[in-house]
Amino acid sequence: GKALLSCNYDGIEKITDTGIIIVRKDCKYGVVNVEEVLLPCIYDEIIEFKYVYIFRRGEKYGIFIRFRICTNCEFDSIERLDANGDLYVIVKQSKKKLLFGSTILEQEYDDIQYQPQCKGYVVIVWINGKCGLWKDGKILLPCEYDKIELDNKPSIKDGMYGLIDGRGDIVLNFIYDKIICFGEKEEMVFIAEKASAIGALYDIFSLTPKTITIFDEHSLLPYKHITRNIAPVCRHVECCNIFDDQALIMRYKGVKDTPIYSIYLLKTS
Repeated sequence: GKALLSCNYDGIEKITDTGIIIVRKDCKYGVVNVEEVLLPCIYDEIIEFKYVYIFRRGEKYGIFIRFRICTNCEFDSIERLDANGDLYVIVKQSKKKLLFGSTILEQEYDDIQYQPQCKGYVVIVWINGKCGLWKDGKILLPCEYDKIELDNKPSIKDGMYGLIDGRGDIVLNFIYDKIICFGEKEEMVFIAEKASAIGALYDIFSLTPKTITIFDEHSLLPYKHITRNIAPVCRHVECCNIFDDQALIMRYKGVKDTPIYSIYLLKTS
């Protein structure tokens, strides 16, 4: 039969499902198909994943995606971030860009951290010491945050604390001096503290519907139901202690500064 590839090469390293072939000649590597040479055999290394080809010459890297991208060896490193091979970080002179799908995005960042625990392609990005949130090709939050956490942990903006969920939604505004969280995953409960003219005020809330039953020392009757929405307590609270991850004991001033205690029992609804 007819030869599909000329005998100009020392070996064939890989034949892909799309008919593209990685070949070797004189200890150098290239990429061809039956019709043309896509990358000449001048590279020290070629790595293929799905439709993306990363090639190295010396200490520099380039990237090839047929009909889309073919760069020079101008990058310091190229790293695949996700298991599917759709998201890469490209580094040049300490600046980083994202390759998403078959497009190198123009925005440069000082740092990039992929968040594999989130749904979709989620990345925390940094510019000039501030971080933002990128997801599926779009900036959800601009780089104006001091710290972003997506695992049910407090984030910080201009020194104030708030909460951002895995979708990039702000579920608690950045108005608090401190946020304490306890419990695990969906069972977590958050105590947010904010200074006021009369002392510390607290909001207590959760990410999933819960019943937080509050018993007053004098009545012992429950009077609060907490859901996903923020539920302000708004008292002059002198202390707040967590007991065995099951209850909160809070002390505040009553009539004539008499200390009054409230016990917050946490139960999943």
